[in-house]
Amino acid sequence: MPLRPLRRAWLWWSELSPQGLFVASFVLLIGLGTAGLLWLPGLYTGPRLGFLDALFTATSAVCVTGLVVVDTATYFTFWGQAWLLLFIQAGGLGLFALTTLIIGGLGRRLSLRSEMISGPSIELT
Repeated sequence: MPLRPLRRAWLWWSELSPQGLFVASFVLLIGLGTAGLLWLPGLYTGPRLGFLDALFTATSAVCVTGLVVVDTATYFTFWGQAWLLLFIQAGGLGLFALTTLIIGGLGRRLSLRSEMISGPSIELT
């Protein structure tokens, strides 16, 4: 029964609190980004990154800080840059969602423009 561990993982994921889900999603994104930088072929023009450099680069991409250990434009191929961009976008969406939850939790309203961008209104009770 290979689906049993997947079902257990899905149940664990679905029972997380919103704060736990936020942290777990960032950890998952950082882990996927690091694994991809370590194992996906064709992402580099030079030698592969070491584990700590790959972890730092993936964490920086997901947290949208822009810190790098190598020159992104010359060290990574088009596919390597696209891989990093994927995690920059995913991390940015997570930070946008967190900001929306914090503003809603404080009992304030978003601007009309922000509400239109974020979709349906979020009410915390």
